[in-house]
Amino acid sequence: MLIDFCERNGLIVTNTWFKKPKRRIYTWKAPGDWKRHQLDYILVKHRFRNSVKDVKTLPGADIDSDHNLLVAKFRTRLKKIIRFQKRRPRWDLEKLYAQRQSVQETLEEKLGAIEGESGNAEAQWNDIKECMLDTISDLVGKVEKIARKPWVTQEMMSKMEERRKWKNVNNEEGRRKYRRLRNELKRATDRAKKEYLEKICNEIMEFQRTGRYDLMYMKTKELGWKENHGIQNVGIEDSQGNRIVDQRQVLKIWENYITELYDQPNHPETLEVEPEEEVDTDEKGPYILQSEVEKAIKEMRKGKATGDDDVPGDVLKLLGEGGLKTLTKLMNTIYESGEWPKDFTEVTMIALKKKTKATKCSDHRTISLIAHTAKIIAKILKRRIERKIEDVLGEDQFGFRRGKGTRDAIGMMRIIAERTLEIDEELCVCFIDWQKAFDRVNWTKLMQILKETGIDWHERRLISKLYMDQKVRVRLDRGETGSVQIGRGVRQGCCLSPILFNLYSECLTKEALDGLGDFKVGGQIIQTVKYADDLVLMAKEETVLQGMIDRLIEIGRCYGMEMNVEKTKVMKISRQPTPVTIKIDQKQVENVKCFKYLGSLLTDDGRCTCEIKSRIAMAKAAFSKKKNLFTSKLDLNLRKKLVKCYIWSIALYGAETWTLRAVDQKHLESFEM
Repeated sequence: MLIDFCERNGLIVTNTWFKKPKRRIYTWKAPGDWKRHQLDYILVKHRFRNSVKDVKTLPGADIDSDHNLLVAKFRTRLKKIIRFQKRRPRWDLEKLYAQRQSVQETLEEKLGAIEGESGNAEAQWNDIKECMLDTISDLVGKVEKIARKPWVTQEMMSKMEERRKWKNVNNEEGRRKYRRLRNELKRATDRAKKEYLEKICNEIMEFQRTGRYDLMYMKTKELGWKENHGIQNVGIEDSQGNRIVDQRQVLKIWENYITELYDQPNHPETLEVEPEEEVDTDEKGPYILQSEVEKAIKEMRKGKATGDDDVPGDVLKLLGEGGLKTLTKLMNTIYESGEWPKDFTEVTMIALKKKTKATKCSDHRTISLIAHTAKIIAKILKRRIERKIEDVLGEDQFGFRRGKGTRDAIGMMRIIAERTLEIDEELCVCFIDWQKAFDRVNWTKLMQILKETGIDWHERRLISKLYMDQKVRVRLDRGETGSVQIGRGVRQGCCLSPILFNLYSECLTKEALDGLGDFKVGGQIIQTVKYADDLVLMAKEETVLQGMIDRLIEIGRCYGMEMNVEKTKVMKISRQPTPVTIKIDQKQVENVKCFKYLGSLLTDDGRCTCEIKSRIAMAKAAFSKKKNLFTSKLDLNLRKKLVKCYIWSIALYGAETWTLRAVDQKHLESFEM
């Protein structure tokens, strides 16, 4: 009976597994000790059989019984249950577009009713927000579960739930319906997966054909979606290096980190621009047009996460003529008054790990969830100030500019290296790393630069008020920190930030390096190659380079910037390179023979062999990670497209800048085979 019971319930009898002396096996002895039997057993689930290390009896134990004490040595790792904060449900965007007509009509009716109402920006925004949220709450609703795969629709999720219910019905009808649903889901998911991959591949190939490499690599990343294997709670280190896992303490550590990073104690008392009365009408800036609002909405991407207001950007895309008029009125109220609604200035940040076992706050990358309506104003401001800023930027800045990208900066560095070696000269190159460059921008200095650049008064006032009023909090899996007021840095996640930082960086380097440098190409002195905050200094003489760095450190501190000595590297490009002695604050800068610049390896011999080998290795690793995509289950033509889009795009990154030798060409040909 015991054996049958164990078989039915998946149990094992642990004290029959180990070879022991007889005195360690029997569990009962008859009075007078004339016979002994094994009557007691320890049963465990079959899945834990390897956790049982030893089972034996202890005949000498005093337990006041005619049975012997039976003990088991058990070693296992119990799962730690962590109660995470419940995530905010997402809006059902599939249903939103399915109900597009009714949503649009309802929005027009509700927003039209408040079009004539006046009030400050906060009141107007609250009315608009309430209309939009009420409409999508009534007509759309939120999804109960979110699909882990990008091609799985809500209809499939509903069928999966129905299949799960029939699985537990133990009769012929239940088994028949379960098999039918399983087969339907299998066909539907396979078809949806193929269509999704086909669509992504076609988009990647179109971006490649039109030369939009930035969008091409962004779309390529969508093919490399990550499986969610659960959250590892490894804790966070505090300022003393102690690992903290307590929920409240971790949130406090994050709050202190944000406070220190954005220099809350030194928050400027005021960033007031000059009084409006002192500004000419032509310098104030024109009102916001409805066409500007409409264009900004069209540029917004679908399916992006919502900000604290919980209004999805997809709803803004459904606004009709009346809705656009109401929204334009709000924009002009903000533009004229300079006052931002609270939802636009308070931002939630999501902390994402840069590496697998991130134990420090600095090992995380923060992503800001900004209200989509605030993004519309930011896009309009960006378009208005971009041309004036472009006139100030030099030709050596390749970051966040139309018609320029990482390839251009990499190509410039390779051309300079090859030109130097061609005429048998030497070039000292320093790869500067600024500590948290975007987060250390001094606002007072930035406002001064914007005024000198000729940015209109209304735009400058809006930017200054946005920075002065902004607050952030960090959202973790285990809760949220308190709100922290920001004291410096450009706004994380805002479309204005890249061009504002480019302007700030340009003024810094121009002031620091004016009249310095000795490296000429075509009679023109070349001092730097810049990609946003990635700065490369170059000079023929070591002493000249040291003077440029010293000056850059001095002026950089006036702008609130600090160099990271550990990550700053120096290299000497020469046929016979020798170490370069460069110091930052009396600390020796590390000499390197190879440096990864914007994802591409640059070497002191000017050759591309190391870069090509590295690219091939990265492409092989990418193939290995996603080899399940290249199985025979997929159509052959689709597999070819996947290899071309996903693997070759990685292998050939920066290939336009390569100078191939015969051995390099053989490496590429063998990889292709």
